[in-house]
This record gives sequence, structure tokens and C-alpha cells, in this order.
Amino acid sequence: MFLNNWNEYFYASLLTSSDENRTLPLALQFFTESFSYDYTKLFAALTVVVLPGIILYIFAQEQVQASVAATGVKG
Repeated sequence: MFLNNWNEYFYASLLTSSDENRTLPLALQFFTESFSYDYTKLFAALTVVVLPGIILYIFAQEQVQASVAATGVKG
């Protein structure tokens, strides 16, 4: 659920009209259009976009693993 909302590109592009209200996927698309061949800036921006999801998983790792184990066992 978190990643589906996090990566909602089309819906966010329809609702936002100004540069101030861009979501991270929209800002990353704008960034890649502006700096398409500057790979150091591109990878820095990708790191900033990916890091919150990784940090969230680190904090909720036990709950995620427990829910996957509970739903995966059919008996």
C-alpha cells in the first residue's frame, strides 16, 4: 500500500499544477529531463527518493516478515 501511493505518478501529475506541489516521482522525472546526462546528480536524486522506503522497511522489518509468514502458510 505504501509503495503504490508513493509511486503514484499519473494521479499526481493530474492534480499538481505548480512546481512547489510536486511529489517525489514527479520531481524525479523533471530532474531526469533537466539533467539527463549528469549521472552523479541523477544517482544522488535517486538515493534521496529511495531512502525513505528503505528506512521504513528497516523500522518495520519484523512486522513485515511476520505478516508475510502468517499469510504464506496455508494448512
